[in-house]
Amino acid sequence: DQVTGVNSWPDREAAPARTYHYRVRARNPLGWSEFSAPASGSQTFRLWQITFTNFIAGTPTLAPDGSLRVAFYGTTNGLAALNPDGSVRWEAPLERPLSGFVVGPDGTTYIGSVPDEIVAVSPLGAIRWRAVVDGHLAIPAFNHLETAFALSADGLLFVPSEQNGLQVFGPSGESMAFGTVKSVGALAPVLASDGGVFLTSHNTPATLLDRNGQLRWRASG
Repeated sequence: DQVTGVNSWPDREAAPARTYHYRVRARNPLGWSEFSAPASGSQTFRLWQITFTNFIAGTPTLAPDGSLRVAFYGTTNGLAALNPDGSVRWEAPLERPLSGFVVGPDGTTYIGSVPDEIVAVSPLGAIRWRAVVDGHLAIPAFNHLETAFALSADGLLFVPSEQNGLQVFGPSGESMAFGTVKSVGALAPVLASDGGVFLTSHNTPATLLDRNGQLRWRASG
């Protein structure tokens, strides 16, 4: 039950006996990070490596402060922030198994806690708020670690819900009014630039809703 995180990159065009200097940057749904300080390598190099004795939930994500957010579950559950050198900046323990997360532009991490909770963790690792999801989190049958969340520019969090299809929470964790979305399977929300919400599922036609949850269109078939 051990997962090892490895951060390495093979330069297949590097020539033997020559030293190279590299600058690295990362990308997540919020955009690109700044380039790292130059690192030297000969053919291949490893910046750092860290070992987790638990399973990793979701996809590790780069936060605006340069830390890497990693959610883990198993014998213990929680969220960790790793410094650029791989050291642990902070760790926020959580009580229940986790299912995906998203990091906001202010560094707040919104994380799903199975079966029916959303937890907001501050950029310093403190719990800001908790909210209950109606009818439990909708978890993809093909990957229970990757519940998809979407966060709007004004701080609205869109969460797949078994009862409503999609539930919306405000910046302080309050449940917002939103229409019921009929779906089969967990939805993956993607926000459009005009405020619309695209929804996809492995067995539901692609759908576009407006900001109030009203149907704009649904793909045929």
